[in-house]
Amino acid sequence: MSNLNIQDLIKDLYQDYNNCVRPLIVLVETQTNKFPIGLLNEIRAFNDHISRAFIDDLNDNNKKDEIKAAERHLYRTKYDCYKVLILNEEDNIQKFLNQYINIKIADVDSGRFYPKFKNILINAKQLAREGKQLESKGRYYFKEALELYEKSYATYLELEKFIEDNDDNLIYAITNFRKKNKKEILVGLIIGIISSAIVTGMGFLIRLLVIFIQK
Repeated sequence: MSNLNIQDLIKDLYQDYNNCVRPLIVLVETQTNKFPIGLLNEIRAFNDHISRAFIDDLNDNNKKDEIKAAERHLYRTKYDCYKVLILNEEDNIQKFLNQYINIKIADVDSGRFYPKFKNILINAKQLAREGKQLESKGRYYFKEALELYEKSYATYLELEKFIEDNDDNLIYAITNFRKKNKKEILVGLIIGIISSAIVTGMGFLIRLLVIFIQK
């Protein structure tokens, strides 16, 4: 492997870093307000292998191995970014469900909201699982695994947009629930007052009856 070829390979890796990895890292930071230590470790390992490719007494095969190792760490950096982003989306979905825990989501938009919501969510989870399975098979499946993680995150974003598009229907569901809840509270209060009045009245009648009998 010539020095020129080595430099071309390294240039390709850094272009990939600038065009893909760096924007993903920025996205992770803006979405989570964190910089996971795992990402830092992968980036450090990536640069360590790149630097070793410039050691003078390494033969061409060793230098090639170092560049391939650097490429693998670059893939793992992408994996970690998508895993963090996917996990963040899952947390957002759970927060959404907790927010509407007292609402019958199945009734939102006359029953049209929940089936699509569920289908998109299932699809996003399935894509992430398939990506994890391919990732575990090793470097020969790196590209395919990354595509599945990308699709999973894109599907979560689709779900997020679907929820936003149904904001009016969700607000209506909350408003309707509150009105219904107020009515139920009012009816319960009225029934309680009536029941209390009946019990009080019965007690009064019983006392009168006891006094009458004693006389």
